[in-house]
Amino acid sequence: MSRKRVIVIAAIAVAVPILLFSIIKLSSSAAPNLLDRARMAGEYLTRSVDKDGKFAYIYDPTTDYVPPKYNIIRHAGTVYSMMELYGETGDAELLAAGKRAIGYLARNAKDIETADGPGACIVEKGYAKLGGNALAIVALAKYTETTGDRQYLPLMKRLAVWIKAGQDETGRFVIQKQKIPGGKVIPLESVYYPGEAILAMLRLYPLDKDEAWLDVAEKGALYLIQVRDKDLKDSKLPHDHWLLYALNELYRHRRNKVFLNHGIRLARVIVASQNTKPKDRRSRGSYYTPPRSTPTATRSEGLSAETLEGLFVDSAETVELAIAAALDEHGAKATMAVIPEGPYVMVETQE
Repeated sequence: MSRKRVIVIAAIAVAVPILLFSIIKLSSSAAPNLLDRARMAGEYLTRSVDKDGKFAYIYDPTTDYVPPKYNIIRHAGTVYSMMELYGETGDAELLAAGKRAIGYLARNAKDIETADGPGACIVEKGYAKLGGNALAIVALAKYTETTGDRQYLPLMKRLAVWIKAGQDETGRFVIQKQKIPGGKVIPLESVYYPGEAILAMLRLYPLDKDEAWLDVAEKGALYLIQVRDKDLKDSKLPHDHWLLYALNELYRHRRNKVFLNHGIRLARVIVASQNTKPKDRRSRGSYYTPPRSTPTATRSEGLSAETLEGLFVDSAETVELAIAAALDEHGAKATMAVIPEGPYVMVETQE
């Protein structure tokens, strides 16, 4: 029995903002306001990076005190956000601060011999963690993409070798924390590190086209979906926005419906847990009670990525090119309609 499948092609260069508008129903003035808020956040981060590239990780405004506590994994994640913002704004000061932070990250990379050859780890307080290597790659890949500067590609590849060497035949990442130097593997099973590692492989792949990174990502995703999370009820499923990012990109390279279906499931679970009718209207759209800003931001990121693939939305420069691409892929029997608002080309096929 055939099943109809509707594909939407957006005849614009950037599809994600349109999807966000359709999901959240933002007002026409909301997008500029959001970018303004992002710029303000970027200015704060720019000011927070010292001359050595280290962030003021925690700041107490009541005492003007910066505690010595630090987390290099979140350092890497913050660099990634700065590079994403730089790609939108071209802010020279933001880039300069980001480069200093990248320098700090690179100086904490230590070479290590692995079962797969020479690798490297991001080391903090004598330990390497899967999440550190993964988010370092994600951050450096975004820097490379936005600036065209490929000087960190060799480092990214060595960091990826360590990740690959720590994955077993089932796809499970069995090395998530390791003593450096010495190499002793410390038992650790993080909920989020595997999704970050899968995303790292997918962000590295476009830079060097090594299929081995896609293989690591595919095996890792299948393990999470078919083994680790297989029997979990929706209420117990981790709200893993890193995995949503990864599944969105992995599905573009390896068209396995398992990835798409799990992404949709994750999105459904996240949406169902959102505060939609809180007592305080300012908390609408948040997560947890009391509401927390970081989960709200990260889950929103993941939802936009999942929705982009879940709705089968691709971008095209013009309506004519969208129609030509649809005819080329789906044949002359495909039914198409052009919607002026957008504009969109809708394609209905049989599968």
